[in-house]
Amino acid sequence: MALTPTFPNFTCSFKPNKPLGTNWPHNKPLKTTTTPITDRLIDFGKYKGKMLGTLPSTYLKWISKNLRAGYYEHWAMLADQVLQDPVYKDRLEWEFADTVLNGNNNRSISGSSYLSRNDDGDVDDAV
Repeated sequence: MALTPTFPNFTCSFKPNKPLGTNWPHNKPLKTTTTPITDRLIDFGKYKGKMLGTLPSTYLKWISKNLRAGYYEHWAMLADQVLQDPVYKDRLEWEFADTVLNGNNNRSISGSSYLSRNDDGDVDDAV
């Protein structure tokens, strides 16, 4: 009398399980949330850890022009998209107006600090 080993039947499926407690139809994709491009944090260079939408336009234009290969190509495409963003375009207009009114040395919009003139005509540094 030979004993034949029996193994349980296992099945494997690559389909995702339905979320519990929902009527999840298979024809509708699940909603995914993505971070807006302007809120993406840059992970290299002078502005590492800053959001793309807060970077000076000159830096974004430099990224777009000079980083078109390898790992950084993705960042060049993101910089292009930020420069085309309607809210960022408004910022570009403000930068232009600031430059016209205050000269090229004023970094009040695109930098982290700004220079102002007091009543005596001296230049004060402000943060």
